[in-house]
Amino acid sequence: MYDHPRSAMFFAVSGVALLGLTTSVLAQNASITASGFSQHWGTSNADYDLNGDGVVNGADLSMFLQSGGSESTGQNVTSSSGGGESNSLAPAGTETPGAASVAAAGPSAPNFMRNAAGTEGARIYPGSGFAGPTSVPEQVGDATVTGGTAKAIARWDFIPYRTITSPTNIAVTAFHMGGIDRVSFSANGGAWVDVREMKRNPQSGVWEYFVTLDPADFADGKIEIRAIAWPTNGQPRALQGAIAGRERLGEYSMIVWNNRGGTLPAAQRWISPTGTDSNDGLSANAPMRTIAKAAASIHAAQGGDAGGGFINMLPGEYSWSGARKDEFGAAVVAPVTNERWLTVRRDPGSTGEVTVTSNDSDGAVATKLFSIEGLRFQSATAARSGNTPNALLWIANCDLRGDHTADTRQWVDQGYVGGFLTQTRISNSANGVNRGLFVRDLHIENIGKDGLVQVPHVLSSSLKGLTRPAGVVWHCDVMQFAQNNPGNPNQNVIVYGFKAFDCRSQGLFARAAPAAGNPTWRDFAFVNYFSEFSQGSNHTAQWNVSVDHLVMWNSSLIGGVFMVRGYEGEALLSYNNVSIKNSVFTKLTLTAACAAVVDAARNHSITGPLWGLGATAGDPKFVSTATNDYRPRTDSPLQGKVEDPMLPVDSNLNLVAHPANVGSFED
Repeated sequence: MYDHPRSAMFFAVSGVALLGLTTSVLAQNASITASGFSQHWGTSNADYDLNGDGVVNGADLSMFLQSGGSESTGQNVTSSSGGGESNSLAPAGTETPGAASVAAAGPSAPNFMRNAAGTEGARIYPGSGFAGPTSVPEQVGDATVTGGTAKAIARWDFIPYRTITSPTNIAVTAFHMGGIDRVSFSANGGAWVDVREMKRNPQSGVWEYFVTLDPADFADGKIEIRAIAWPTNGQPRALQGAIAGRERLGEYSMIVWNNRGGTLPAAQRWISPTGTDSNDGLSANAPMRTIAKAAASIHAAQGGDAGGGFINMLPGEYSWSGARKDEFGAAVVAPVTNERWLTVRRDPGSTGEVTVTSNDSDGAVATKLFSIEGLRFQSATAARSGNTPNALLWIANCDLRGDHTADTRQWVDQGYVGGFLTQTRISNSANGVNRGLFVRDLHIENIGKDGLVQVPHVLSSSLKGLTRPAGVVWHCDVMQFAQNNPGNPNQNVIVYGFKAFDCRSQGLFARAAPAAGNPTWRDFAFVNYFSEFSQGSNHTAQWNVSVDHLVMWNSSLIGGVFMVRGYEGEALLSYNNVSIKNSVFTKLTLTAACAAVVDAARNHSITGPLWGLGATAGDPKFVSTATNDYRPRTDSPLQGKVEDPMLPVDSNLNLVAHPANVGSFED
């Protein structure tokens, strides 16, 4: 399917510099590139371990960036088009960084709205509007073949309600055990455009299905985009309809706002720790003091809807508090945001950090669509109490730091239906992300409990260091999916490009409690999933729930046994449409019900038993497990065993060869 040389896909990075590095030191390491940090992340590679602490991590990347290292050049540009990914200062022409760069998250970020020449997908053009729901057949192809009754697994790789001003790629990630034939896109009822293969989307760094929407082709205002993922044989999945109530399932239309003509409101207010709410906030020279007052001012200026507005935070330390009052204690209106984001961001025209060092339970503002960009939260969180209907939180390009690994503060799941996190780092806390909706380019480091819990869409993200702190008793997982009541079984889940190292925990945990009534989960894809777990702690990885359509491709669960169980309590579990291919396990055990239906091929088991055609066993001969380098050596039994690669890249974003390696990594 893919025939590429074994060469690394590189990405450009941009971030806040945390440490200094002299140009003379960099000169001694002239071969260092930003792309190399992705490959060596979490290892002890001497070239990239710039501070000599024994591990390649965000501190080293920050030193590299501070010294002027990069893989792209250009002048800073400013965009004010609305919503985290498009509002940052960034070098012109940069591309999205991979997971390594998020450890240096902060003021600078790639400009996602900038499309270099030759990077666009097929163009979509507007129609006169959709007349009603798009009709999709229940079945295509041959239902009798393997996977012929399974439904396509598909989700948007795009944040809804964004405002755009320049050509923008609208993307879908999609998988099916029998293969995806195409993904079709339509904007405002216009002609459907078919995309028949994954390509690298330069605006996300992900190999996926995407089209390009040029705002010049559309009038200013709201655009509705629908998509259909068509399997070769099986059930198509349509992404259409209202978002509210379907956020977790992911089956909704993508809503985008075009403001190329500048006709949509985009009011700005400035705030400062030394400002006063007696000011009008119309410039950095007359800043207000509080987010609440600035949000209320935008709400009034835009006629009762603050969506599309910006609150620019000047450098300094802030408290995330006082959601409905100004600095004098006077009540202010809660801003309305119906279908566009209200964005709080580091001031694009300033240098220096914006740090939030405290919060109260009300948070800084209560509104439906709230975006936070370019901030550092130190011992504070943006989560809040209360409930705003259908409220969503988008955290972009931020650095979220707890006090210690027993610090159980939540980052997105309180006060919101769920959260989106892009190009963000979480560190030194108990939890990574609990009940988020979507993460991309998220790096989690040094935590004590769970990495990702109930996150249905994970792209190009990583976890480094999970150890339960002394004195606490809780269940630790790299990634967890759970159901505790009869409603809302998990379905349509994609984990694509995830790496976890140095985790004394379970490598994957999926379970429906007896109180849930033995539900059947549907349509899960774990693709390029790597988990180094247990680490001598006797933890396992477990799948403890009935499932129809489970895909695990080019993945590795290293350290303990991965058990696909037959019972949960007294309930007999059922399995249908299971595909496990090109993956490496310390040990994989399948219950008889799963073994009878699994479509398995080219898997490797370190300690047995063997599963599927072309299975191998024994020492996988990784380059160096001591330094987290799990690429296969040249004499490894994993080398070159996959004649027809199913994926274009490995977990390090290296292009796969033909034939490709078994497991998560190429050479």
